[in-house]
Amino acid sequence: MDKAVSQLIKDIKCDDHHIRFSACRVFSELKLKWPKIIEALKETTKDKVWFVRLAAIQSLWDLNVSLITIKGTLLRMLKDESEDIREYIACIIGESGSDGEPMVPALINSMDDESGYVRESIAMALGKIGCGSTSTIQVLEKSLEDQDLGVRITSIKALENFLPTPGRDKVIGILKEVLEDKNQSSEIRELAEQILYRFRNS
Repeated sequence: MDKAVSQLIKDIKCDDHHIRFSACRVFSELKLKWPKIIEALKETTKDKVWFVRLAAIQSLWDLNVSLITIKGTLLRMLKDESEDIREYIACIIGESGSDGEPMVPALINSMDDESGYVRESIAMALGKIGCGSTSTIQVLEKSLEDQDLGVRITSIKALENFLPTPGRDKVIGILKEVLEDKNQSSEIRELAEQILYRFRNS
């Protein structure tokens, strides 16, 4: 196995980007969290070809490498030139739940991303992490004014996750304001009403 891994590490550095991509995916299938494999994949997240970078970070995630180990990599890739990669990074940070709390400031700072898909993924991640900080609630509140309806829908759904936190009163106030905002879409106002109803009857 060591010989095979050594060959894959060579492949991940070869000139052919298709071979580099394939090597990344094979590492994912091997399910080996050897330090030299992790380091090779982390280095490959800097590849010049976007789908090779994506394959490398996907493999690290598939291997269940801890967020602490790849925190620097995630922070860098959250600003990657590829929209697909930025969206994926936001998604996996959100999927990590409370373990993603140290990444919240970076997510908040990326909420001005030019891509609506990325902003939507960030809002969803913030909701899944559920860290009831004032800054998180504020950025989700601001996102209710986003030009992208998908971002607004995701943001108001994310706010519901903060009702069990110390920020509850702030969130309730935001939801009530949304209900009274005639400039807000009917879909968003309806979601606000549903969330408040569920909270009152919980």
